[in-house]
Amino acid sequence: MVEKLGATIRLLGDPAILDANGRSQPVRGHQAWALLARVLLARAPLDRRTLAAELFPETVDPLGSLRWCLASLRKALNTADCLNGDPIEGRFADDLDIDVLRLDRDDFNIEAAGPLLGALEPRCSPEFATWLLVERERIAGIVESRIRQETIRAMSVEDHGRATRLAELGVRRSPYDESAHILLVKSLALAGRYQAALEQVEATEAVFVAELGEKPSAALRSAARRTISSPPSGISRQAFVISLMQSGLAALSAGAVDAGIDCLRRAVRDAEKHKDAHLTSRAMFELGAALVHSVKGYDDEGSVLLRQSTELARQGAMQPSLRRAFANSAMSRR
Repeated sequence: MVEKLGATIRLLGDPAILDANGRSQPVRGHQAWALLARVLLARAPLDRRTLAAELFPETVDPLGSLRWCLASLRKALNTADCLNGDPIEGRFADDLDIDVLRLDRDDFNIEAAGPLLGALEPRCSPEFATWLLVERERIAGIVESRIRQETIRAMSVEDHGRATRLAELGVRRSPYDESAHILLVKSLALAGRYQAALEQVEATEAVFVAELGEKPSAALRSAARRTISSPPSGISRQAFVISLMQSGLAALSAGAVDAGIDCLRRAVRDAEKHKDAHLTSRAMFELGAALVHSVKGYDDEGSVLLRQSTELARQGAMQPSLRRAFANSAMSRR
């Protein structure tokens, strides 16, 4: 026997009360929804006079209007056992599904969460308007954090469709949040949609420049890499190899010899892979010099690499001025 579910209160997006069969129950007036949200999200029960002053500041009989709204809500929930007393206490049924109270639940459908009370703007007091603004921002922050967490989780289990869908939702909610765009670009790249990832990078950079006056950080373009070791999309192979060499030399200067040699070997490999004689010669020179001067027992390999670098330079792989610079640098390291 399937357990029958209770009623549902939805306040994130267009507000609604649904019965156990999913049928929407009528609730008249924006103030009734404002009252329900205020009671549900209050840290402690609120007395009737305070609620009446917040919700019905222009009404002749604020307490009477409050009683009418409470009765309307009880009717929609098909119970007389809730929203009673002074101060007012919820005392809702245990099987009542209330979305604003389930934000931290794993089974909460974060994709369906809209703003608190949707587009409703109840005509209430300035105090209530301030409360509503603060609560909307607080809940929006929770929802956006959950979207980020769920996007990362979906990527980690290779659920690329859901990851992309959630990342797109995150961008729509926070169009100027760089981290949201990074997750979208990364989800596209992991799904094998490299061209779409690069197009998203370029579109985001254009929007940021137009609206914020500056490009997003390099982390955005880096997220479009085909693999972890691939150069960032849109960055030239030459710039990537040079950056590897610079990183390697910086590591050597800091005393991290193994890390520095590894970076320089990767620079040589990438330069050779793309048949760039100029870069290959330069990367071989830096690696050879590092092996000769920084690693004991690697003099022979280093000498071979230096010789290969010199031969590439003599064959015209580099401009004469560059050949002289390399030759002078080689002599200074001996």
